[in-house]
Amino acid sequence: MEESKFNEFYRNWRSKLPELAESYIFDENKKLNPTRYIFSLFRKKIEQFLTDKLEEVDKIIILPGIRGAGKTTLLMQLFMIEKFLRSNDINLLSNLNRLNERLYIDVSKLKMEGISLNEFFKFYEKAKGFNVISLKEKYLLLLDEVHYDDNWGLFLKSIFDSTKGHKNILVIATGSSSIHLKMNPDLSRRVRVEEIFPMKFNEYLIIKYNKLPIAGLSDELQNIIFDSKDAKEVYEGLHAKSRDISSFFIDTPLYAEDDFFEIGGFPYSVRVVNKIRALELVKNVINNIIVKDIIGFEQFKTQSVAKLNQ
Repeated sequence: MEESKFNEFYRNWRSKLPELAESYIFDENKKLNPTRYIFSLFRKKIEQFLTDKLEEVDKIIILPGIRGAGKTTLLMQLFMIEKFLRSNDINLLSNLNRLNERLYIDVSKLKMEGISLNEFFKFYEKAKGFNVISLKEKYLLLLDEVHYDDNWGLFLKSIFDSTKGHKNILVIATGSSSIHLKMNPDLSRRVRVEEIFPMKFNEYLIIKYNKLPIAGLSDELQNIIFDSKDAKEVYEGLHAKSRDISSFFIDTPLYAEDDFFEIGGFPYSVRVVNKIRALELVKNVINNIIVKDIIGFEQFKTQSVAKLNQ
């Protein structure tokens, strides 16, 4: 492909990127969308990256997850990370000036233009005047929907192998929930996989109602249920926490639990006021998972496909 075509794509992409990012990080009232718990993990990874404390295996992190779980929003929040930092993030704030370049790219858009990841990155190196092998400055590369590139695994393996002499690049790549099943053994030894799941109930309450959980209560209940030696110990443990549980739920909106089980797993659905519309959106996500992810990954008998929606 002619270099002018790469240049045209890149310049057009960069011109649209700020507006695209804002559409993900702000709500309709221009308030910052809340972050999910997993944001804290990646905030820490970026801090380690900028302070030269990142583990070798963490240079490339793959983030698989089902459609609608918030992968793109997370990448955009990391791309615009300054807006989500607080005063106690002083170490990260003081080292952000070490981040020489950051780039978010939607790999599905590359696919539409017939551009491979490898081709684009070679152009990017030349355009920015660096070589990944001898990179001296910090580069953050955010790759969304990386599975759209047929050779995504080979590309990431090449990046890892080319940067063994330094830790000046951090790649965070999202992909479909089945992406880790397609990783070859060579790649799996070179990357960290952090799967993003639908929201927990306490995440749902934070995003929907700005209601914070009682610190430590969730972990305590989990330990009681799964680590008790018998049913009596479970009962006694839960009974001891009943007052905390009641005080939490007394101020929780009516039917919040029912709404969570029906539509609360997906971050986008909690912003939809009309519940019928929200249910339709969730059903559309499920149908896309069946048609584009499950059926596309494996061959199933007709009778099996008919049961997938259930």
